[in-house]
Amino acid sequence: MRTLTGASPMLPLWTFGFWQSKERYKAQDESVDVVRRYRQLGVPLDGIIQDWQYWSSNYLWNAMEFLNPDFGNPKNAQRYPWSQRAHGHSIWNSFGPETKQYRELDSIKALMNFGTWPPPGWTNGRRCGVSLRCKVCDPYNPQARDIYWKYLSKMHALGLDAWWMDSSEPDHLDFKDEDLNNKTYLGSFRKVRNAFPLMTVGGVYTHQRQVDSSKRIFILTRSAFAGQQRYGANTWSGDVTASWNALRNQISAGLNFSLTGIPYWNSDIGGFFLGQFRKPLANADYRELYTRWLQFGTFCPMMRSTAPMHP
Repeated sequence: MRTLTGASPMLPLWTFGFWQSKERYKAQDESVDVVRRYRQLGVPLDGIIQDWQYWSSNYLWNAMEFLNPDFGNPKNAQRYPWSQRAHGHSIWNSFGPETKQYRELDSIKALMNFGTWPPPGWTNGRRCGVSLRCKVCDPYNPQARDIYWKYLSKMHALGLDAWWMDSSEPDHLDFKDEDLNNKTYLGSFRKVRNAFPLMTVGGVYTHQRQVDSSKRIFILTRSAFAGQQRYGANTWSGDVTASWNALRNQISAGLNFSLTGIPYWNSDIGGFFLGQFRKPLANADYRELYTRWLQFGTFCPMMRSTAPMHP
């Protein structure tokens, strides 16, 4: 598979350290304080994920700008985690209807017409109404990939150099068979659907290499396709539930995934959704599960701890 689909480049050394993530940090001071506390305790930390909604409302979903007032002015780099040598930032494949990307992609007919995250009417800040729903871009279109990087490059210019590319399947809500008839640059979505993560990750990797060859690239992504290893990608197993059975399944999943020629893989240590556990810190079984999952994660290509989310 490696001979057929390409070798994996060496990832940055720091990516092999310890990472911290959670559903999201809701303000810049929160994530900065987490990094600062790790430093005070003398616990090595190389990555922290700033997940979704630093962009503000759902109408501005994935605007790739710090529009949320709780994130202040990113040009003041001393106030952000990457100034403390902690990396990782969330980007998506869908765009809100008031983003610049949405309008520009729509002008070249490079948006796909099916339900994606966030769903219409989902409330978090302002509502993303039925008539103003978010849409997925067409990554098979080279012009769309150019537009994607055009806006992401502004974040790269601020000093961000590692990406958490979420929803790279992409999220497809309320699936209907006719959704697969969406026309992409390479034909029907039905024909090329499985290669979606390859095209999205490849687009970011290729553009970043063109403007900065001094740093190795790192992209953490939720899905993969054959050959994706050549784009500096590390895939995680998704938003798994905290359970002993889920931990057991990570072992076979990681081994089988690696056999496809994609060596970099990881899981949410401790699980993302709490499932049966309530008040997890007071639950001895959960503490034991987290400890064993942490041990497993130590020997994975990426060690990333997860603060669990209630269902």
